[in-house]
Parts: sequence; structure tokens; C-alpha cells
Amino acid sequence: ESWLSEIAFTLDQDPNRKDKNSMHNIIKKENIDVIPVLFSNIKQILDINTFILEKLQMANGERIEIVKEFKKVAPTLKFYADYIKNFENARCLLKRLMQDIRFATFVRAIELQPFSKGHALESHLAKPWQRVMKYELLLKEIKKGADTEEEKGLIGQLVLDMKLINHGMNRSQAASENQKLLLEKQKHYGMSDLTKPARYFIKDGDLKVIKDGKKRELSFILCNDVLIWGRK
Repeated sequence: ESWLSEIAFTLDQDPNRKDKNSMHNIIKKENIDVIPVLFSNIKQILDINTFILEKLQMANGERIEIVKEFKKVAPTLKFYADYIKNFENARCLLKRLMQDIRFATFVRAIELQPFSKGHALESHLAKPWQRVMKYELLLKEIKKGADTEEEKGLIGQLVLDMKLINHGMNRSQAASENQKLLLEKQKHYGMSDLTKPARYFIKDGDLKVIKDGKKRELSFILCNDVLIWGRK
């Protein structure tokens, strides 16, 4: 945030500002606020992680207490969905911005700092998604040491809750990526109404139709609910 606020004053003097992937083009012409797109609701995720850590510390290593505290914090994990839905947008923007020498130099310098622990920025962006998926595995390990049926049942229900949360997040991410793909196909083929909430893209390509001895070359798009074809 500090670096972007400083660099903003010199964007207009960027000799490469006409390049489509220059910071000038992306920030000024495309009117993109870089921080929210790259990091989404990461500060909210930090608050959730802090809350979870406090609850786990209160459990003081007692297995059943860890499970009880985890049950209390599980509903907060739904906020990861917004981060996961935005992840592909963040990765695409990062890839484009890294083509700008000033941005790439700044990011590389940050990645070399001790607090980055040798990880690239893209790796850090993936961490929250990877972390939330590990909670289910953690609870399964805890269940292996359960002593009573009551304890096993409590942990088993929590594992199921986490599985449902993860499944919902994966579906949300897949739906987001699919809508983006449909928009790209809609633009590519010059269409106006390809996207629909329940529509999923399957395949597109060239199509040869032979009728009355005449061959026509067409293009097609196949979705779960419709097959569309027309002139190339």
C-alpha cells in the first residue's frame, strides 16, 4: 500500500505506459484498485486466524477442548469463500503486473526479505486457501485418538461440517471460474447472452456440416444445457 501510494505520482511518466500490461494502463486506464484485487479480504482472514489461535490456546492442548473450541469458530470459515472466489482474479492480475519492471523489482525485493521465508508472492496468496483445507485433516488426526464414542461422534460431526464448508468453497470457486470462461467465449464469438447462473461450459471448436453434397465450416459452443453453432 505504501509503495503503490508513492509510485502513483510517477505513473504518468512511465515510458512503457502504452503497453497493455504496464502499471499505468492497468491502474489508470482500467481503473483497477490493485490491493483489493490482489489480496481480497485478507485482513478479515487474519482476524479469523487470530480468533482461532486464541481459542485453540484456551483449549490448552486438551483434545476434547480443542474440538469444542473449533466447533465455536467453524462458522467464521465461511468468509474464506470470498477470498477463494477472488483467487484466480488475483493470480491473473499478478501475472500481468509482473511484466512491469518497477512492480516486478519491488515484489522480488520483498520476496528476498526474511519475513517472506523464501516464498514467492503467488505462493503467499495461495496459503489461506491451502490452510482452510487442512483443518479437516487436522480434525481427522484428532479423531484417531478419541477415547469414547461421544468424543468420536462430536469430532466426526465437526469433520463433516468442515467437509461441507470445503465442498461449498470448491463449488464457489469452480462456478466463478466457469462464469469468467463463459464471458471470454461470449466476447470471442461476438455473442451477447451466453452467460447464465446454472450454465457450464463444456467444449468449443470447429464443426463441419455436409448437406446435399455441400460442406460448410462452422464453429460451435457446447454447454450443459445448450449447443450453439454458426458461421466462423
